[in-house]
Amino acid sequence: MRILFDSSLDGRAWPLWPGEKEALLGENRVGRLGLLGLLETILGLRGPDMPEGVRVASLVPLLQQNKQAFWAKSAEVDPFGVARELLRLYDFLFMHGWQEQPLTPRLADLTSLGRMILPAIPQRLVAIQDALSDYEGALPEITLLESEESLPLLWQRLFSRLKEKGAEFLNPAECITEDKQGDLTAARAESFTPIGDCSLQLIRPVGVLLAAEEVAAWLAKVAEEEGLAGTVIIGADPVLDTALNRFGLPVSGATPESGHALLQLLPLVLALGWNPPDPARIMELLTLPVSPIPSKIRRKLIQALSKWPALGSPLWQKNLAEGLSEITDTTERQQKEDRLSILFEPSAVNGEYPVAAIRQRVEMLSRWLHNGFPNDPQVYPALSQCRIFSTMIEALGRENLSEPVLKKIIDETINAIDPPPILPAQAGLAAVTTPEAIIGPARRIVWWNFNRNTVPPLTFPLLTREEQAALASVGVILPDSAILANSRAKRWRRPLVHATEQLVLVCPAQDAAGNDLHPHPLWDELLAASNDKAGSLIEKKIQHSYTLPCISPKQLEIPQALTSWTVPANTITN
Repeated sequence: MRILFDSSLDGRAWPLWPGEKEALLGENRVGRLGLLGLLETILGLRGPDMPEGVRVASLVPLLQQNKQAFWAKSAEVDPFGVARELLRLYDFLFMHGWQEQPLTPRLADLTSLGRMILPAIPQRLVAIQDALSDYEGALPEITLLESEESLPLLWQRLFSRLKEKGAEFLNPAECITEDKQGDLTAARAESFTPIGDCSLQLIRPVGVLLAAEEVAAWLAKVAEEEGLAGTVIIGADPVLDTALNRFGLPVSGATPESGHALLQLLPLVLALGWNPPDPARIMELLTLPVSPIPSKIRRKLIQALSKWPALGSPLWQKNLAEGLSEITDTTERQQKEDRLSILFEPSAVNGEYPVAAIRQRVEMLSRWLHNGFPNDPQVYPALSQCRIFSTMIEALGRENLSEPVLKKIIDETINAIDPPPILPAQAGLAAVTTPEAIIGPARRIVWWNFNRNTVPPLTFPLLTREEQAALASVGVILPDSAILANSRAKRWRRPLVHATEQLVLVCPAQDAAGNDLHPHPLWDELLAASNDKAGSLIEKKIQHSYTLPCISPKQLEIPQALTSWTVPANTITN
């Protein structure tokens, strides 16, 4: 088995297979999670993944037991936020070689939590290293596409252990691109002077919608003239997918940040349990495209809520009874009545929500989702949301939850779930999430969302000088920000290196909210290399020899009012 490793390869990558081949056999392209899974499978260690929200919730009860710890005062105000930050600090130190030594008072407090923290990636890495000590089987060949020194210490130790056990590490093959004269080729050098041959350009339309229309129209013409083989989009989002769909092109299947109807059900179902519930939240549940409330009953309840904004009003009860009475099947009517009685019965008393009532509501929603959408992939994220939420409230071990705590759990659950795409991915147009995922030649690359907001900052937990010195004395090697920055800068140049014909960078002047957008830091590198002459490559529209399609729908005639109607004979009978 051959493994191609890069931290960006846990998602989609380009090319799908090396060279001109049309299949991939014996080679796995994996990121950190993928390599962990493969090695655990080989060593017989594979176990269930632990959602981060469950780890946070399980730590909350422990924080309130130690009243002398450095987090005690903060935990009284925001236990979930404190638990998340402590986990972040613990995992960070563990990944870089800390073994729970109580070196300073703060680290001693953190050590006291160690045995109670649920395992995650650091613990999985240690388990793999331990299991390799007795392993005598074959190990895969591994090619690292990123520098080993830029990885956390535990990853470096894992690779060292693999080498000791006989795993072969290969150097990545040198990228050979066609020797063409043009801006795209010249921009790879330390200095260049652009000539404006359209092989490299930065598109700066006014807004995001205009940019999406421009890119989609251009790709539609490219598909008509040359086909889309070898065309890759980086960082597509629902805005671009919608434009591609309008022009009849394949879409990437980008997921929205939020807003999917099924993922809104759990917060709204729980919101109805407060006494009294917020009428606005009731209306949200009634007006969703899908809801555990039958559509005919919803219409009646919307009428009641519009006239009397409260759950349980006389008009509400009257319309609810009428809606249920219209269901002729006795079994079906009883099932819906039971479901609605759970949904509309106030559960919270004096600002405290009983966990038993929460559990009943979540189970009701899970049953409805499972029975109402059998074998539908669209419902899987909502079912996972209910499962993670239930696990978190069980980990807390409380009988009642306050509104702030419940809101924290809901937020953690929402963050743990990726909503389904608005438009499912289609074959015919390749797409990757990040520029680092371009690891081979591509004929044409469109870098959508080429702006600074897509570059995550390099952030590390704050440590005092005393703590840094104590950690260094026991072999903890904290990350070097210069090494990480250089590694990241080298990896985000991959689209520039691997594009063979054209690289189109898209950065509108403003985002959807009207905020100014600034180009990705790679553009600063190109400006520096060209002595600011790369500014001549900025255009409002994509420059190409094609004439872009212009779709003009045929105008419809305005219907005229008719004062008389002619009905065929024998149409109306007595």
